Amino acid sequence: ASDFVKSCRMPARIGDVVAVCLSWGVLHPAIFLGPGTPWLKKMVAEKTVPELYPDTEYVVHFVQRAESHGAWSSSSSSGCFGVQVTAVSAFLGGRPLHILDVPTSWSAEQIVGKALENVGDAFGEYSLVSNNCQHFAMLCRTGRRELLADYRVVAVLQPLSVSAVVPRSS
Repeated sequence: ASDFVKSCRMPARIGDVVAVCLSWGVLHPAIFLGPGTPWLKKMVAEKTVPELYPDTEYVVHFVQRAESHGAWSSSSSSGCFGVQVTAVSAFLGGRPLHILDVPTSWSAEQIVGKALENVGDAFGEYSLVSNNCQHFAMLCRTGRRELLADYRVVAVLQPLSVSAVVPRSS
């Protein structure tokens, strides 16, 4: 582990960039929504997404292939790509949650709003080089569609400890 990694029980905050480490060592980032946030409740009320569980924590992430467990996407295409709302437990698949320090001047509301407005196929077709999960997370967090370059892992949470949400201070 690098000097930047702290094993702790620091909770993710709504709007944080979180990630799971895939089998080949690459971090797959997402935007943390938390449980029952006002944005999700509004989407459920407007029937933009199916009913979600109020006590379940969710992330929004961009995937090359549609996930089949715990995910929702409004993609009308072949299901090969899309921005999805996924339960944190399904996103992690038993692996630790990494919280990334990605500087932003945006509020949690702006970050989550940007993430949720792209649910489905609004973010475009997946491209490993020019339009991938890192581009999505950075667009939501900073407003710039770019790769994660200047960040550090500030916490690694084991799956059982991913349960608290702290409101983001503006």
